[in-house]
Amino acid sequence: MKHWNQSGGFESEYSSRLSQLEAAEALTKVLAAAFPSNYVRDGYVGTMAQVLVKYPRKVALRCVDPIDGIARECKFLPTVAEYTNWLERESQFLRRISDRESRIAAQLAEREYLEHEGREGDNADPEYRKRVAEKFKAALRAKGMKFDGELSKDDSVAARDHLKTAYDVTDEQIDALPSLPSSWQRAR
Repeated sequence: MKHWNQSGGFESEYSSRLSQLEAAEALTKVLAAAFPSNYVRDGYVGTMAQVLVKYPRKVALRCVDPIDGIARECKFLPTVAEYTNWLERESQFLRRISDRESRIAAQLAEREYLEHEGREGDNADPEYRKRVAEKFKAALRAKGMKFDGELSKDDSVAARDHLKTAYDVTDEQIDALPSLPSSWQRAR
C-alpha cells in the first residue's frame, strides 16, 4: 500500500490527468502490443483517449499497460464500457484516499482557525475576559443562582424545607439520597 508523500499527496495523484496526445500514444502502444491491428478502426484511438483523460494519470497509464492493464481481462478489443468499468474500479482507492486527505486538510484548517480565534484585540486580554465572565455571573445571580462561596447555611436549610413540602419527603429520605461529588454541587 502506498503511503502519503510530501509532494502533494494522493490528492495531486488523483487530480493529475493525461493529455489527449499522451492518451492516444499510450493506447497505440497497447493496441500494437496486445491486439491484432486489423481490429482497430478509424476513430477508436481518439474515442478511447477521450475516456482515458477523464481518469487519474496513474490509473490511465496502468490501464493501457499491455501486461497488467485492461488487455489482461479482454479477449477482444475493449469497448468504452469496458475501459470505463476498469478505470472506475481501479480509481476507487485513489479517490477515497484523496477525499480523506481533503477532509483532513479541512479539519486541520478549521482547528487552526478555532485555536487562533479570539486571540486578537480585546478578546485576548485576560482582564477583558474576566469582566465578561463577571457580567454573566451578575446576570445569573439576578435570577437567583449562587456560586462557590456564596451558599449559606440558611440556603441549605431552605432547600431541604422546599424538598419536604414540594415532594412530601421526610428528613430520612433526604439523608438517604446519594451525595454528588463536590465538583458537581455548585456552579463555578
